[in-house]
Amino acid sequence: MTAETTDQQTPTTVTTTTTWMKFARATAIGMVIWAIILHLTARVIVPPVLVIGLIYLAFTPFLTGERRKLGIAYAAVSLLVILGNIPGLVDELSNPESAPAFILTLLSTTLVVLAIVAGLGAFFRWSVAPMRPLAVAATAVFAVGAVTSVVIAANTESDAALATDFEVLAEKVEFLPEQVVLTADSSGVWVDNKDGIRHTFTVEELGVDLEIPALKSRRIDIDAAPGTYDVICDVPGHENMTATLVVEG
Repeated sequence: MTAETTDQQTPTTVTTTTTWMKFARATAIGMVIWAIILHLTARVIVPPVLVIGLIYLAFTPFLTGERRKLGIAYAAVSLLVILGNIPGLVDELSNPESAPAFILTLLSTTLVVLAIVAGLGAFFRWSVAPMRPLAVAATAVFAVGAVTSVVIAANTESDAALATDFEVLAEKVEFLPEQVVLTADSSGVWVDNKDGIRHTFTVEELGVDLEIPALKSRRIDIDAAPGTYDVICDVPGHENMTATLVVEG
């Protein structure tokens, strides 16, 4: 009787593990596609995203069959990915008006959460019954979030530049030009963001923190004593995006 029961359970166990591994593989492929789309959108290599994309690409061919230990490893790596990027995730998901970045961040977050569940499901041989509802729910959350972001972005207006404004371009995670000069006849700065991600024009010494949503423009008047000031973008991961503000007497 015992042998017969074992024989009856084995096919179910194998099918359960294999099915969760197939689901895990689908999430890995999704993350690779996400990394490619993000780079095409940013038009510049983003090292952390490149590394994440390569990690999931390396997992992809092996997420098959009954590799339970690989399933738990996949879940662990996915958990580290999401924990290691919490500041950036929170920042991007808090700014739905920057639709391209918001949608891509929501997509990656959704895929990584599903990857964790899939890896755990393969290792612990969970029932596959919740798999389809889980996939449907995740798709629905992503779709609602994406549509909401597009609507908010469409209703977010850009600022027009004044004739006396110094015009700055934010493109490929750089300020152009890198030196912003304000004369006695001009005190305004107009920043045009050409990237699909949010930027800020921040001068900490002056208390200036201008936020520029993706693909929008913003302007600000700056009242400062003559001198030279450091300009940064305080979005997580944009530490190399800097410029110099020169206020002439």
